[in-house]
Amino acid sequence: MSSKKTEVIRNIFNDLWDEKAKKLTRDVVTKDDIADAIRGINAKASSPKAKLSVSNPANFFKDFVRSSISANKNWPDDVFKRGYTAEQKTGKGDVFRFISLVTGQKTPFVESVASYPKLGAAEEFKVQSLSLPVVTRLMGRRDEAWLLQIAVKLRLIESHLAFCSEHDFEFVDHLQNGLKLRNAEIDSLFYGKTKHGDIMIITVEAKNKKDDILETQILSQVKSVQGMANIKNNKKEFLDGSKTLQVLPMAMKIVGDSKIYMAEYQPILFDGPEPLLKDLVLRKESFGTLSPEVPGVC
Repeated sequence: MSSKKTEVIRNIFNDLWDEKAKKLTRDVVTKDDIADAIRGINAKASSPKAKLSVSNPANFFKDFVRSSISANKNWPDDVFKRGYTAEQKTGKGDVFRFISLVTGQKTPFVESVASYPKLGAAEEFKVQSLSLPVVTRLMGRRDEAWLLQIAVKLRLIESHLAFCSEHDFEFVDHLQNGLKLRNAEIDSLFYGKTKHGDIMIITVEAKNKKDDILETQILSQVKSVQGMANIKNNKKEFLDGSKTLQVLPMAMKIVGDSKIYMAEYQPILFDGPEPLLKDLVLRKESFGTLSPEVPGVC
């Protein structure tokens, strides 16, 4: 299946490539593009088992980049040699966008082999899970939605920011889970204020044990928050008398039985220029261990 997805991406790229001008006629790939490319490949398949499903083209790229090792292995070599990789894009039927490689980039996807912590040291703390009702525990499952529900109920993000962050937070509130915006999906969104008066919109990317934290996705979340009309149109209320509004990117991932890794990046100005990947600087890491263990968080 991986080689088939490679072929899908290659065929779409070639269809959009202007050989004379040596550039793409457009860089955004839609659900229809993917479905059409899959149908074209399936028409040549030797058996039904060799066919790719066309039922969910919206998740095609998201599934492709779940593991950076797999994504780098299966990205079309001829597309890479022409100087292109890709990033996820959502909304209005869009799925991903072909983007130019950064100078010196040696692999299609720059995320390194998953290894946590990345900075060499991380704080560790325990989180009680006794407050979870027995019936809630029975619903445990191995997916990001369950991880987020547990994180919100047990205040994992708040615990990291209280114990480990270099920012002296005064309070942190959970705003919403599962925001599907035009250019990104934000797993969870928080609002916080530091004792120095800084206001922060906190984005959280969640991953289960088998999936990598992809910094390209985290960056897309920051860009999407910068463009959110609900925040722009109510900026005075969000500022709450403060002068500075920032976006604080975070990520979390299951790394063991009821053990969760959390990453906190350097804040980015809400009204600042569109950030680049180099602006996403990892600052703090932690491990939170649930006690007792929670089913599904493994």
